[in-house]
Amino acid sequence: MLRKTKIFLLIGSVILLVLIVIFITRSLSSKTGIQPEPVIPESQIGTTSILNQSSPDIAFKTKQVLLPKLPIYLYNFKTSSGIATDISISSYKNDSPETIRIEIFGPDYLYNQTDPGTNPNMIAFKESFEKVISILVENNVNIKDLHISMGNKKYIRDIAEEWIKTLNLLP
Repeated sequence: MLRKTKIFLLIGSVILLVLIVIFITRSLSSKTGIQPEPVIPESQIGTTSILNQSSPDIAFKTKQVLLPKLPIYLYNFKTSSGIATDISISSYKNDSPETIRIEIFGPDYLYNQTDPGTNPNMIAFKESFEKVISILVENNVNIKDLHISMGNKKYIRDIAEEWIKTLNLLP
């Protein structure tokens, strides 16, 4: 009887171990195609951004031109700095009616690193942002007519806007 119990416990342990390994590999798997819907608290939305210079009416009308084509994703965009980026142009239900999200994943948004000569992340961001502008132009949209949020996290929005100013990326 003791031997049957040991065999039963051994088989149960092996099954449990296999299930744990399967669960861990599934949770660590790369892009699943499911996109999160981030929420930006009202307190984090800046109103004096260089990315919100057009009137809300113009931004709303411009967004309506682009909206049927959203979301636009560009994965593994190669930059000259060797940093591959993922680009997302989207709009979520909880965004204001005139706001478009432009998110550039890949660069490390470092504080106090605003010299493109020593910061390859700025170069990757610059080339990716220029690609965003060209995608918008292909879709008959001028970036200056949009209200743009550069992401879900305030520090990324702040640094991205600083880099856009430093690198003079807006037409």
